[in-house]
Formats: sequence, C-alpha cells, structure tokens
Amino acid sequence: MGKRVRVWIMRVIAIVIVVFMVVELGANIFTGNSSSNQKTTEKTTTKTSKYTYVNESSVFHLDGIDQDVLLPKGMTVQSKNEDQNTHAITYNFGAVKYDNFSASILITTKESGKNGTFADGELVSMDTLANGLKENGEYSNWNYLIFRGDTNNYLEQVQTIHQEKDATAKYEIDYNIYDVDGKNYYMISLFLVTPENPDKTDLLHLDKMGKEMMAKMSYMKKDIFMEYALPEDKADQFNHLK
Repeated sequence: MGKRVRVWIMRVIAIVIVVFMVVELGANIFTGNSSSNQKTTEKTTTKTSKYTYVNESSVFHLDGIDQDVLLPKGMTVQSKNEDQNTHAITYNFGAVKYDNFSASILITTKESGKNGTFADGELVSMDTLANGLKENGEYSNWNYLIFRGDTNNYLEQVQTIHQEKDATAKYEIDYNIYDVDGKNYYMISLFLVTPENPDKTDLLHLDKMGKEMMAKMSYMKKDIFMEYALPEDKADQFNHLK
C-alpha cells in the first residue's frame, strides 16, 4: 500500500509542478481578454444570484462523472495543455481580480473515455489514500486534507500554504476527484495570486470561492471520512477554516 500511495503522491506532485508553470504564465491574464470557451457553457439570466464569486449559469462539465463546476464570473478557458503520455488536459482560466485579492483557476481532467491512462500511478480507494498519506505523506508545505464521498468515488480537498519564496501563489486549494471504478480523475485548483502576504481574511476569500465553485457537486454533501493536517504540528495554521 505504501508504495502505491508514494507513486500516486509523486504523480500528483508532478501535475502540481506543471500547474504552477501554467499559472505563472497566466497569472497576469485578467477578465476581459479574448478566450476560447471550450468545455464551458453560459446562459443569460436576470435573476439575483445567491453567489458572491461564481456565475451559476456558467459551468465546466466533468463528462466522466456528469457533474458541473461553477465558474467565477467572467471566466472562460484561456488556454489548454494536453500531456501526450497520459492524455491529462489542463485548462487555464487565467486570473480574476476583485477589490482586495486576485485568484487564478485551473482544471485538470484525465478521463478513461477520452484515452486517459494511469500508467504513472493507479487510482486507489479513499481509505487507502487517506490513511496512506497520513502515515507516509512527505510535504515541503503546510497542508490540510479533507476526504469525503464513497470508497471508490470520492473527493480529496487539499488546502496548501506554500513555503517556497518564489511560489506564484502563497495559498492554494485543490479539489481532487477520484472515480476509481470509472477510471476518471479531476483536479480543480484555485490559487491566491495577490496579495503577496495574505492574512486570514484573504484566505477566507479563496475558501468561499472554492465552496461556491463546488456548490453543485454531490461530493460536498457527503459526510467527512477523514481530515488532518500535514505536518500535524501545523494544524493551527489553518484556523481560518473553523
């Protein structure tokens, strides 16, 4: 189990590295630029929205699990990159700027129905991954993990405070979806681009944006299976979650 988990960790880390490369290129792209609207749909609506950051009629559809991610207002796909070996596709939505902060969004998909392969690390059950990471996880950053869902179809929410001085974003939230039986994987990533030295309020802005983006997902209605901080002694760094 430990070996499988370590392989999966290495795969996720590799994707995150690529993600940061894409974010760095797109961090200065703000709403209003010309863009491709592939994989997104938007309908005109006049009713008052209950959301602060997202447009509930603008969605990114996850085909393999038939669920929608709500997109921040004005955001559409700016670019996409496909890994030729695994056929994982990363969609870059650039960045959106608000009064007090700016955030960048990426969505990575790997679907068996679209030739996605998992030779770089097999999908494992929720208990295997949750327990394996807790026992064997090695991180250079501070992380808070929450698992919810069913054994072979679940959500891993990872909130990360980056310690690297040259990190594009100091705070990141990843919603990783593992559809083991269907062999589908998704990562919805949010990055707090500015301010450079965020406080508790800034972190809460990104937390709220993430919750709104995931508001229509069935996983968010599931009970929590396990949650913990890595490393354990940094749990208090995430006291804004409570």
